[in-house]
Amino acid sequence: MKPIKWLLISAAALAALMVTSCSKGYSESEKKQKASEMKEYLEEKYSEAFIIENVEDLRYYRVGALTGGDVAGVQAVAYPAGNREAEFRVEYWEKENVIEDSYINLIMSDKLAELVQEKVQSIWKAPAKLDTVYFEGPFGSLPDSSYTPAAEVKDYPYSAGINVFMAQEGELDKPLQATRIRQLNQELKDYGITKFLSTVFFMNTEDYSNIEATLQDIDEKKDHEYNIYSFCRPKADCWVSGGQGDETVEELIEDFSLGKE
Repeated sequence: MKPIKWLLISAAALAALMVTSCSKGYSESEKKQKASEMKEYLEEKYSEAFIIENVEDLRYYRVGALTGGDVAGVQAVAYPAGNREAEFRVEYWEKENVIEDSYINLIMSDKLAELVQEKVQSIWKAPAKLDTVYFEGPFGSLPDSSYTPAAEVKDYPYSAGINVFMAQEGELDKPLQATRIRQLNQELKDYGITKFLSTVFFMNTEDYSNIEATLQDIDEKKDHEYNIYSFCRPKADCWVSGGQGDETVEELIEDFSLGKE
């Protein structure tokens, strides 16, 4: 269930003026206590067991500051017991006395993938692989903790990244595929998903077969110049087009030519 992180918005420095009562940081015993509280919170919210690791101080970073930020709470990495690949962030904010987590993003990404796969099969009637993810909030903030696994995709207000990968041999029928991409985007909007970036990749059979390994490699290298677009666009047998749902067929056709000059 772990999403590919190359689409995620990286956490940025928070612009805040805040005085906290824990500016010297939490002791190891205090961190252990907060980790226990995080675990209890997650297990009550999601009705499954979790592992909490890498517990450390959570800091605010002020714009223009020359040194580390004020300690505002505790942060940790969590994952469901037996599923380490589904790692997510969990944070305790002392001033607000709240615990927040991003596990709901993984759950909603899976729900989104099911919806998109259904629509892709209806439109293309061909095998496809998906990479779906919800972007974190501004400055890397975590989702509203009021959302639970019962939430529907159309009610989840965060921006979604949708990548569809399909095998393509021979010349691409750009007008036909652009029309289908527009149909997909329109159906997503009609369903109620208003904030998304969808991209459809048509690639040779070998690249299609290895797409999971390619995305994992991109994620691990964390090179801003190495992404799925830079992997695909320069190739003569890889085409990509998409957008935020308002693009015309003509604009989607033009998008296929980007990076191939």
